Amino acid sequence: RKVNDEYFLGSVSSNGRVIIISKEKYSPGDYLSVEGATSKLDRDMKEIRANETVLLKGKKLAEAKKEIESFIQKNCRLRNTHIFSDQIMSKMDKLFEQAAVKIKRAIFLHQPIILRHDNDSDGLCAALALHKSISGALHLKVIAQEWPLYKTLDAEADLRYLNSFEAEYLNPILICADFGANPESINGYTLIKKEKAGFEIIVIDHHPMQEPKVKELIDVLVSPWVFGTGSSYATGLLASEISQRISDVDVKRYANIALFADRSKLVKWTKEGEKYSMALEYLISTSKFPQTIETFSKVIDDEETLDLAYAQAQEKVGDMLNRLKGFTKTKRYGIITAFVINTDKLSIKGQFPRKGVITSFAADYLGKNNPEPVITVGYSQRNMNMRLNPAALKAGINCSDIVVKVKEALGDAIEGGGGHPGASALRVRIGFSKIALDQLLKEVKAYAIK
Repeated sequence: RKVNDEYFLGSVSSNGRVIIISKEKYSPGDYLSVEGATSKLDRDMKEIRANETVLLKGKKLAEAKKEIESFIQKNCRLRNTHIFSDQIMSKMDKLFEQAAVKIKRAIFLHQPIILRHDNDSDGLCAALALHKSISGALHLKVIAQEWPLYKTLDAEADLRYLNSFEAEYLNPILICADFGANPESINGYTLIKKEKAGFEIIVIDHHPMQEPKVKELIDVLVSPWVFGTGSSYATGLLASEISQRISDVDVKRYANIALFADRSKLVKWTKEGEKYSMALEYLISTSKFPQTIETFSKVIDDEETLDLAYAQAQEKVGDMLNRLKGFTKTKRYGIITAFVINTDKLSIKGQFPRKGVITSFAADYLGKNNPEPVITVGYSQRNMNMRLNPAALKAGINCSDIVVKVKEALGDAIEGGGGHPGASALRVRIGFSKIALDQLLKEVKAYAIK
């Protein structure tokens, strides 16, 4: 950072942190040899007012890199800990470590960190877990994504944020939690990779990958789908595993709520699990509640607030289900039943339940205990949400495949989409809602023909 006619350079030597005051300008990532008057600012920080600075090259550069890297590694050691372990999680150990190392180094080296997360219970739990271990970062910005893809508008906003700093820093880190391994994120990633900022990208996600090319832009992809399977491994669980490796924090609760909220097969239903996941979804949905990571970090441990939110959520869901029949059409395709719901008629912006949540609760109400295949489709002007009952999954119906086929058929009419085999969503351009719904039901009908 420049102050008057001098540059203040935050640095790391082979034995500690150093502030160098120099008449010469250097760039983040440069290695210097410095001579000058030295004073101690505190136990962990020295200051050198430079008389002479030399940019290191060749053998001296290699030696300095080796010594300083050793010091950085010493200060960025990971904790050896696990929340949940099975064959898939064991395979993911190296991915957890790679992400944790990058994040811990970013904190230690004062790299800016932007954490974006899907704005549902799983995505929020992932963000809460990560925030607990990285809240000490020098520049940390946490953003809830309105729609789970990294758009060029998001990339431009992140670049503006970096350009607003009064100082220059090492490469920033972008963390995308519960989204980002989708083809719609490619243009956004490409933009921030090409720009001078040179982002490093970490994606923590449990949704199936639809386009392998996106992986080429991601520095660390933490996904069970790297090993061929994994929607049950909620992102909140994956992020919690990473968080515990970074620092000594208790994030098991976030992992458990995320697993329950995403209806993971790794956990059994409990009344307590229902309470916490529904209460959190209620608080995410209502505009009356401050939507900041700091507020959620406090409220998730506030039993009184969660009890109240749960009671209000139950009342709202009951009211919605009472009105559901009037806005639901039933279609039959062989043994498949499709319940088609106009969620615009049942949802008010800024209130619980949101459109996607309406589809989830309606799916439980209409199809959960039905022995025949049931798909519940909630549609609005901009969104299509699909949920399958267990019989539909067993019959081989796959929401992720339906999303891919609708996108292929309608091209630019679809802004994005993705999800799991049993639950997926599409974002539709204005004016294409009916066309998208018709195409979606055509793909459902194709399963009956098979």
